[in-house]
Amino acid sequence: AVTGARAPGWAAPAWMDDSRSTFLRLHVAAGRLVVLGDFAPGAPRDTLAALDAVTGTLDPWDPPFAVGYASLIEGRMHFRNIGSTNRVTRDRLAAVDASTGAPLPWTAGAPSPLRYVEVTALAADAGYLYAGWSGAARRYGLASGTLDPSWQLDLTPQVDALKGVSAIAIDQGNVFVTGSFDRARDGAAAPWQPREGGAAMTAAGTLTSWRPRIEALCITGGRFSFSYPCIGQMAISEGRVFLQGSLQRLDAPAEPRRSLVAVTADTGALDPLVPFVPLGAVTAITAGPTALFAATAFAGERQLARVDTASGPQLVVSLGPYPIFAPAQSWLASRDARLYADVERDAASGRPTGNPVLWRRPNAVGGGVVDIEPGSPTWAAAWYTAAAPVAPAAPTGLAADLNGDRLTVRWSRGAGDLRPLVAPPSSGGTAATSHVISVSLAPGGPAMARVDTASPDTSYTVAAPSGTFYLRVQAVNASGASPLSADLRVDVRPSAPESPIATLAVATGRHVRVEWQAPPHGWPATGYLIEAGSSPGAADLGVAPLNGLEFQAAAVPSGRYYLRVRAVNAAGTSPPGEEVVVDVGQ
Repeated sequence: AVTGARAPGWAAPAWMDDSRSTFLRLHVAAGRLVVLGDFAPGAPRDTLAALDAVTGTLDPWDPPFAVGYASLIEGRMHFRNIGSTNRVTRDRLAAVDASTGAPLPWTAGAPSPLRYVEVTALAADAGYLYAGWSGAARRYGLASGTLDPSWQLDLTPQVDALKGVSAIAIDQGNVFVTGSFDRARDGAAAPWQPREGGAAMTAAGTLTSWRPRIEALCITGGRFSFSYPCIGQMAISEGRVFLQGSLQRLDAPAEPRRSLVAVTADTGALDPLVPFVPLGAVTAITAGPTALFAATAFAGERQLARVDTASGPQLVVSLGPYPIFAPAQSWLASRDARLYADVERDAASGRPTGNPVLWRRPNAVGGGVVDIEPGSPTWAAAWYTAAAPVAPAAPTGLAADLNGDRLTVRWSRGAGDLRPLVAPPSSGGTAATSHVISVSLAPGGPAMARVDTASPDTSYTVAAPSGTFYLRVQAVNASGASPLSADLRVDVRPSAPESPIATLAVATGRHVRVEWQAPPHGWPATGYLIEAGSSPGAADLGVAPLNGLEFQAAAVPSGRYYLRVRAVNAAGTSPPGEEVVVDVGQ
């Protein structure tokens, strides 16, 4: 960089010097120099080679030649639009090992390799990968890549060469598909049904009645006009389906176009949560666990907005102005209570976490968040940088319930971890896998005991000794432990037990048997007293202490008896339980 002299110690493989080799593009990623090209016949690589960035030696990483973007799914890198891998054809979809780049047997064949895959969506719990292209959407086994013939969505694109499917989203087992089509059917023999740019299928492969009635095909003006799907993005949050794009409702043709609408997930009817949002105001959307996030553009300023049932639409934070010839913000991703736009942000407050990575095209995947390398053109290989999850946030809202000596502690999960992601990637995630309860005798004091709940549940019940204690909770996962929560004071004081229940008395001749059940709540009983009286409420005939849950007498004088049972412990005696009457014969 100072003199321009060739750096010593770095040399590319000799076969790269062959005059028949063509070099198209260079990338530096993860300590490798990745070279895209068309190498000479006989070379160990066909169109893609990775070299050690320090020495130049050939790296074993050997993915297939990719002509589109990729996704990290379950430890594998899935490439859309595969041209070849060392002259071996792949139609529509292919998968490679994410760590070595080796092609996997996983391959989803298709009748026509000319119609490339446009959109994919993952249903990891069910083991499926959904893919859409012009005229169809199909389902493949996630592990094998085998086409599932029981799930078939056919579409009629309004322009055959157009991008036919613009988005796929999955919610409650239903698969929602948007694009530039006007009819749909759920099998080759099924009748076509009108579906203007939006259709939904059940997991069993049946077309639902979901029909948002949004104009499907949009056309730009000007000298070089082109057509595109009016619904550009789709996201599902709190049971609503949100649509983004250039949206003209067919039921209101005189109404100006919108850039964001919410519709119901059953019929596609307009949901009133989102007011009228003018065209161009919303440029990207993504769904979080409890809210929808949107990138907006007003008067040259970029902003992030949040939409949820409790608060409705609200602006969260300004991202500042954007260049007049640059897009406002077309990519968003949400993961683990964090939002990725320009930088990593807390999803609740919009505050930056301090992560120095700038995100251009973030995408939340199974292992974290990935980003397409800046400057990658549409038809070049897309390289990703994975970010590692971190420890969870401190629990909040500690509370406790006492039921005798049974202490139940409850808390809420933290609102989002505000520390930056760390490298290298590790297992774990923001979600807690366990919690540790610390017990002290003074606020903020040293822990006299620690209890690991070994559960992600946000409550825990334990038998507690008497005394005053101060409790704090930590959330834990494989990446570490959160800070301690605030103190919660708990006063555990023994008290007399509650009354026994379900008293039953039976006389057989002059034999009497009385049974009851222990108090279901409160402090436990250590013994019982049975009272016998000659009238209701009286104990004039005797009081007998007992250890068990029954009383039996072999010779009782005849007459009518009024019986009650009380529970006893060191703190006192309970009120009497329900009184029963027993008649003893001669």
